[in-house]
Amino acid sequence: MGRGLSATIVLICLMFQPLSDTSILDTETNFLSAKNSGIDITPVEISITYSNVADENQFKMFSSNHPIPNFNRPAELYVTDSVNSTPMDIEVTVRNDGTSTSGIITLQLLILHNEYEQFELANRTITMNGLSNSGQGIATFYNVYVNYSG
Repeated sequence: MGRGLSATIVLICLMFQPLSDTSILDTETNFLSAKNSGIDITPVEISITYSNVADENQFKMFSSNHPIPNFNRPAELYVTDSVNSTPMDIEVTVRNDGTSTSGIITLQLLILHNEYEQFELANRTITMNGLSNSGQGIATFYNVYVNYSG
């Protein structure tokens, strides 16, 4: 009878004990903790220009900064109008939110097709000079071509 009672008490205690660490579900606390130490590079702005005025006038509506006159698109939706063989210059502003100066930064631009998973339309890599803590800089991907029509 003593072992049966002990086993019952242990089972009751286990029922009141959480089986997993629920603190990992508290994402707000995790995201608000001090993470900005060392080097913390973040893209903060993107803009696209075209190599000539005709392309700019024709495609700017779809791939320029928000807001666009006569076109209601959410600010967080950023698209590039990937017209076959139309060169774009894509400028990315990055910021170092960390506490240390970065070394040379390698940036990768990856443009994916919106209907096919992992279908790369463009994949470019460039380097830029390092950024001091709380500093920001601009890197430009020149003549980005998307060679696909379909």
